[in-house]
Amino acid sequence: MGLLAICVLATQGRASAAQPKKFDALLAACPDIDSGQYAVKPYLAAAAHLQSLPPKTALAMLRKQAATGKHEQQLIILTRMLFQAKTALRRPMLGAPSFVAGTDEKAWPDEPIAIVASVPFLVVTGYALGGEAETASAYLEFSVANGTWRSQRYKISSATQLSDALTAMLASQAWPQPDAARAVFTAQIQ
Repeated sequence: MGLLAICVLATQGRASAAQPKKFDALLAACPDIDSGQYAVKPYLAAAAHLQSLPPKTALAMLRKQAATGKHEQQLIILTRMLFQAKTALRRPMLGAPSFVAGTDEKAWPDEPIAIVASVPFLVVTGYALGGEAETASAYLEFSVANGTWRSQRYKISSATQLSDALTAMLASQAWPQPDAARAVFTAQIQ
């Protein structure tokens, strides 16, 4: 094996070793559902990073993180972003959802998010739970078995793209409380 081949292999090894650390940092920057600080940009960055990798590598990283029991809500949101239904994906079993601006679950097939123009808006304000929530690991495995890796690509959106997605989100239905919807979703794209 020549020196060039050894250098290439060494560089590839360092790059692949850096991927999990980068994902860990991106995931740590994603706010959870209950924080009141949800923002789309950290989720777009994490999803775009995972989609830049071969799907098997990205799935292994998701599984490894899910096995830790940390960042449960963040991993569930990423799972909803990264998997689409073969026929139908059920919502994660996190409890009884409270939805933004007086809407209900019929309006949101990707709950806890709605993906509009490749932007993941959080459509729940929280969950009421009388037992234990489904783990990120269990929901990820359900999604792997019943869904497919989403072909829709995520990227860090410009301010104009985020504003356009907000406009589309607000136009997506007749909001029972339109001012509340505008305030919540505007905060999420800041």
